[in-house]
Amino acid sequence: MKRFLYLAQVEGVLPDRLRVLQSDDSDIRFVSWRTRSADPRGIFYPHSSWTEGRNRLFKEIAGTGYEYYIFLDDDVEMHVRDGRPGNGWRAFEAFLSEYEPAVGVARYMWHLQGGVLDLSLPVQGIRFFDALVNAFHREAVHALLPYYDGLDRYSECYSQSILCSQAAALYPGHVLQCNGVEVVNLHSRRPEREYLYCRAEDLFLASLKDPQQYAAFLRLTKSGLSKHVTLGEPQRKGATSYAIAERELERMFDVSHPLWVRQRELAALPKASAFFSDRADTDRARAWKAEKASRLGPPMVPSWRERLRSVAVRGVQWSLHRSAMLRAINRGRKSFGHRVRQARANVHERQRRRLAAPADREIAARWARWRAEPGIVYDVPDVLTALRWCGWALSRITAPHLTMMDVGGLHDDTVRGLVDAMPRQPILSIAVSAGAHPKYLHYGEFAMAEVSSGPEDPAIPRYRLSTLIRQFGLDRDVIHFLAIDAQASNLDALRSLDAYARACVCLRIRLRPADRAGVEALGFRLLAVTPAGTDQAADLLFVNVDALARQTSRDARD
Repeated sequence: MKRFLYLAQVEGVLPDRLRVLQSDDSDIRFVSWRTRSADPRGIFYPHSSWTEGRNRLFKEIAGTGYEYYIFLDDDVEMHVRDGRPGNGWRAFEAFLSEYEPAVGVARYMWHLQGGVLDLSLPVQGIRFFDALVNAFHREAVHALLPYYDGLDRYSECYSQSILCSQAAALYPGHVLQCNGVEVVNLHSRRPEREYLYCRAEDLFLASLKDPQQYAAFLRLTKSGLSKHVTLGEPQRKGATSYAIAERELERMFDVSHPLWVRQRELAALPKASAFFSDRADTDRARAWKAEKASRLGPPMVPSWRERLRSVAVRGVQWSLHRSAMLRAINRGRKSFGHRVRQARANVHERQRRRLAAPADREIAARWARWRAEPGIVYDVPDVLTALRWCGWALSRITAPHLTMMDVGGLHDDTVRGLVDAMPRQPILSIAVSAGAHPKYLHYGEFAMAEVSSGPEDPAIPRYRLSTLIRQFGLDRDVIHFLAIDAQASNLDALRSLDAYARACVCLRIRLRPADRAGVEALGFRLLAVTPAGTDQAADLLFVNVDALARQTSRDARD
């Protein structure tokens, strides 16, 4: 009896690089979504999303007795680490046979990159993992699949995020990454459209019934290292059974929650139903074209721009209105819609420049005077004015996007002020708070953690800002704007930047003006002071002149 069944999603025919998956110990079946294949192992499932294709493959499991079901995309390659000889797929199968994880994955470029990747270990536990290649044990696959498709209208990436959370809750210590092999993908087709880390996580957290587990997940999933750890140390299966009884699910989860209700609806649908067959091709095509237009061609507004601008779910940013307006203009003009959008954007840009010209000249004059006279500090009446000054300077940098971090206070006016000041550049916004702050949806990423320059403690969780920067993959980037309002520990939080203080351009921090020396010691110079409340503290806006000069000179060279 063969032990492995590979289940792939392809455009039409099975790519040559995946034909090696058929062996004496493995079989392969695949779903094609663009054109029908003559291969008897193929299933034609037209106009299907990524999530729907995976769920259609799940239906092929019924009645089979394989040990592992390995779901994969068609653009992947598996390599033995460090160019060592051997077949990567066979090495991955050997890992599954030896450790018998509930869910097994291969090393991928972003896995465990927050400082916990240890290639000296053969396997490591993992909390979040990419969907490129996922292997499910036969006892665990029915507890985790089918994928939840209720968030596909926002992004097809959310279904994988929910699966990762379910796996961590049901099988702590048995979700393992093989460090001996590495998977690479040649390109990506899934349109993200948006990716708000909190959207899928909040849906999953709402389905948890156990208060202790809810608290543990809330602390872990929104901590600084949430994408790079798992609940429990790596374990071998041994005599453990991965089968989950219904009463155990009801103890852990609210099975009446829409998440579990929808998953059970999909599990109950037979593969011969209209939903999982090509007999409703015409109806499916109409629905697919109406709901998933971005898959048919380039999106009206590039998905990376929407994501980096951190378009809020509840509509905090004015770019939402602009995106909706551009879509409305393009409706019914598919043949020349991109020209209409470009013309409209050019008109808006000319109007913006004409209206902003007097203000820009005044800001430019203030900047020139500030740089020429080292002792000058401006008093500004409100924070938004200071943000406009800072935004004017940052907009001189022709970076593909700007990065901001907001620590402690989560002042959404910071996001709005920077967006208004820099309408041409997308902003990657990251919020850090010690609690589940209600304004975290205004940001593209959110980490729940205390920030301190002292010892780190994942149990609290407490981390240094330098650790959070590495976790978010920003260790080689520039932090264009950093806001800190962590009450009494503001200066301490700033010191936890360590060497990354050199990569921070603008800093907004709440301090007493008399304490500015501690900030200036890190290479910053005070630009503006805004009164903030009845205490002696104020909103201080600093600029790292050297970091700003490095960025502008680099742009000039480029």
